[in-house]
Amino acid sequence: MSKESRQVFLLVVLLVVGVSYAYYTYLFTPKWADIQTLKGMYQERQSRYELLLGYSGQEAYLSAEIKNLEKQSEELWKQIPSAIHKPDIVVELYTIAKQNQVEPLHVSFGETQGEKDYIAQRLVLNCRGSQEQITKLINDLQSANDQRFTLASLNFVHSEGVLNGEIHLIAYASTVKPAAKKVLDEDYMTEEQQRNPNDG
Repeated sequence: MSKESRQVFLLVVLLVVGVSYAYYTYLFTPKWADIQTLKGMYQERQSRYELLLGYSGQEAYLSAEIKNLEKQSEELWKQIPSAIHKPDIVVELYTIAKQNQVEPLHVSFGETQGEKDYIAQRLVLNCRGSQEQITKLINDLQSANDQRFTLASLNFVHSEGVLNGEIHLIAYASTVKPAAKKVLDEDYMTEEQQRNPNDG
C-alpha cells in the first residue's frame, strides 16, 4: 500500500470514528436519556392505570369507607377540648386520682404554649400512693375522656412502700375545628368541581 493510500485509509478511519463519536455524544446519548424518561413515565402511568382499574366497580365500598372515615374523624374531634379550663382540669385530676386510691396533694400550672392549631398547657400533679396505684393513675390520665394528658416526666421519692412526688403532664386544646365532612369532600373533589363548587 502506497503512502497516499495509507493516508486516505487513515483519513477514512478518523472520519468514521469522528462521525460515530458525534452520533453517540450528540444524538444517541440525549435520545437514550429521553427514552429512559419516557419509559419511567409509561411505567408510572401503567401502575396508576392498574390501580384505578382495581377501584372500578367498588364505588359502593369506597363510599361506605368515606362515610366511616367521616364518622371516625368527627368522633376524634369531639374528644379534643376547644379550650383549657383549669378548674375542670383540677377536678378531673382529683377525680381520677381518687378513683385509683391515690391521694392528690396539689396541682400547679406552668406555662401555656400556643401553636398554630393547638394550645399546650404544662401542669404538675403532686400526689402520694403506692407504686401500683400511681402506675394505674398515670395510665388513666393518658386515656381520660374529657381531657387527655401527655406524660412529660416523673419525680418521686420512695419511702416505706409509698411514692411521694410529682407527675408532670401536658394538656392540649385545639384552636381550630374544621368540619370533617367538608375536608374529606374537598379531598375527593375534582379540580373542575373545586373551581366551580356550585355546579353540583
